Amino acid sequence: MILLVARSKYYSRGREQADAAIIGSVESLLRNNGYETRLIPETALCGDKTLFEPDNTPQAVLSMARNKDSLSALAALQYNGATVINPVTAVNLCRKRSKQWYILKFVNREKLKGAFFDSMEQLKDSWSIYPCWIKTDRKSRFVENVDRCPDLKGRLVVTEHIEGSVVKFYAVDSRIVGWFYVSAADSRFGEAVHNDLIHKYAFDMANLDSIVAYVAAKTGLMVFGGDVIVSPDGRLTLIDVNDWPSFGRFRETAANRIVELIKHYIDDGKEN
Repeated sequence: MILLVARSKYYSRGREQADAAIIGSVESLLRNNGYETRLIPETALCGDKTLFEPDNTPQAVLSMARNKDSLSALAALQYNGATVINPVTAVNLCRKRSKQWYILKFVNREKLKGAFFDSMEQLKDSWSIYPCWIKTDRKSRFVENVDRCPDLKGRLVVTEHIEGSVVKFYAVDSRIVGWFYVSAADSRFGEAVHNDLIHKYAFDMANLDSIVAYVAAKTGLMVFGGDVIVSPDGRLTLIDVNDWPSFGRFRETAANRIVELIKHYIDDGKEN
């Protein structure tokens, strides 16, 4: 049996229908290919004790879950032998910006300047690169100068603002499913207005392929998306990584690619 875990509305934040659509499309395709499936919300994952009995362990779990308790339950299923997509360690790198920063740091090398701070007061005293982005795990703010710093609490991640157009990409199994230049209409929280929405700067597709392959190899992510800034000279800077996006206009292609991925793990395992 293949278990599919839908993301809770709390983590979808305005993408409830789109998130439900991608996991639903994958389930329909799996059923059409003869696989037994079960789709549950992540809020029900921890309460179903039968899933954690050794004889009932799913062959694979396709999970959009992000809740801490849900991820602990998925880790138990991994321990029992289930293939979990995405692996729990990979999701944990994406679910908090303080952890995701390490992905951005190693992928971008020295191309993206940033730092951690424990308070806004500490940031104001030590950070000097403006404009910039100041982020908590739930909020992101564009800041023009030190006098406009917002009143955010908790640990802060700050990164420099890089001029250029924004490209959003989606990937399955380290291969790009689709990509596009972001417009104001595509921006989920209106943040794209701070980037160049007029120009579509050219870039070498091989460089984007390399970024995607590197992220997949270093994090273990199998189903993911992200954003890069394309500078006027064509340089790419990774600024965001998302585990299990809704895939938008590429949903059908992504769903088919995810089914191919799960076939590889299940059917190849049978042959071996």
